[in-house]
Amino acid sequence: MEEEHDDSTLGKFPQDDIDKVFEELRTKRELKFKWQKELEENKAFQTYLEGFYSTPSESTIKQYVSKKYLWHRFGDDIAKEII
Repeated sequence: MEEEHDDSTLGKFPQDDIDKVFEELRTKRELKFKWQKELEENKAFQTYLEGFYSTPSESTIKQYVSKKYLWHRFGDDIAKEII
């Protein structure tokens, strides 16, 4: 015999939860944009990248920034798992 479930709340989220998600997305976008610009303008970083790539591309910087964001956002949780 199957249990009956109340599906009336499916797909409905509290506005606070939705606001938190959008705020996190805004913060993520702003940080990644800021970091990318900083790295593109940083001559020392460009020189460092040239040691690995003949011509550092925008995608190289974006990949670096994405990884930096993951560590920024989830680094504490990752560290807890490692330790």
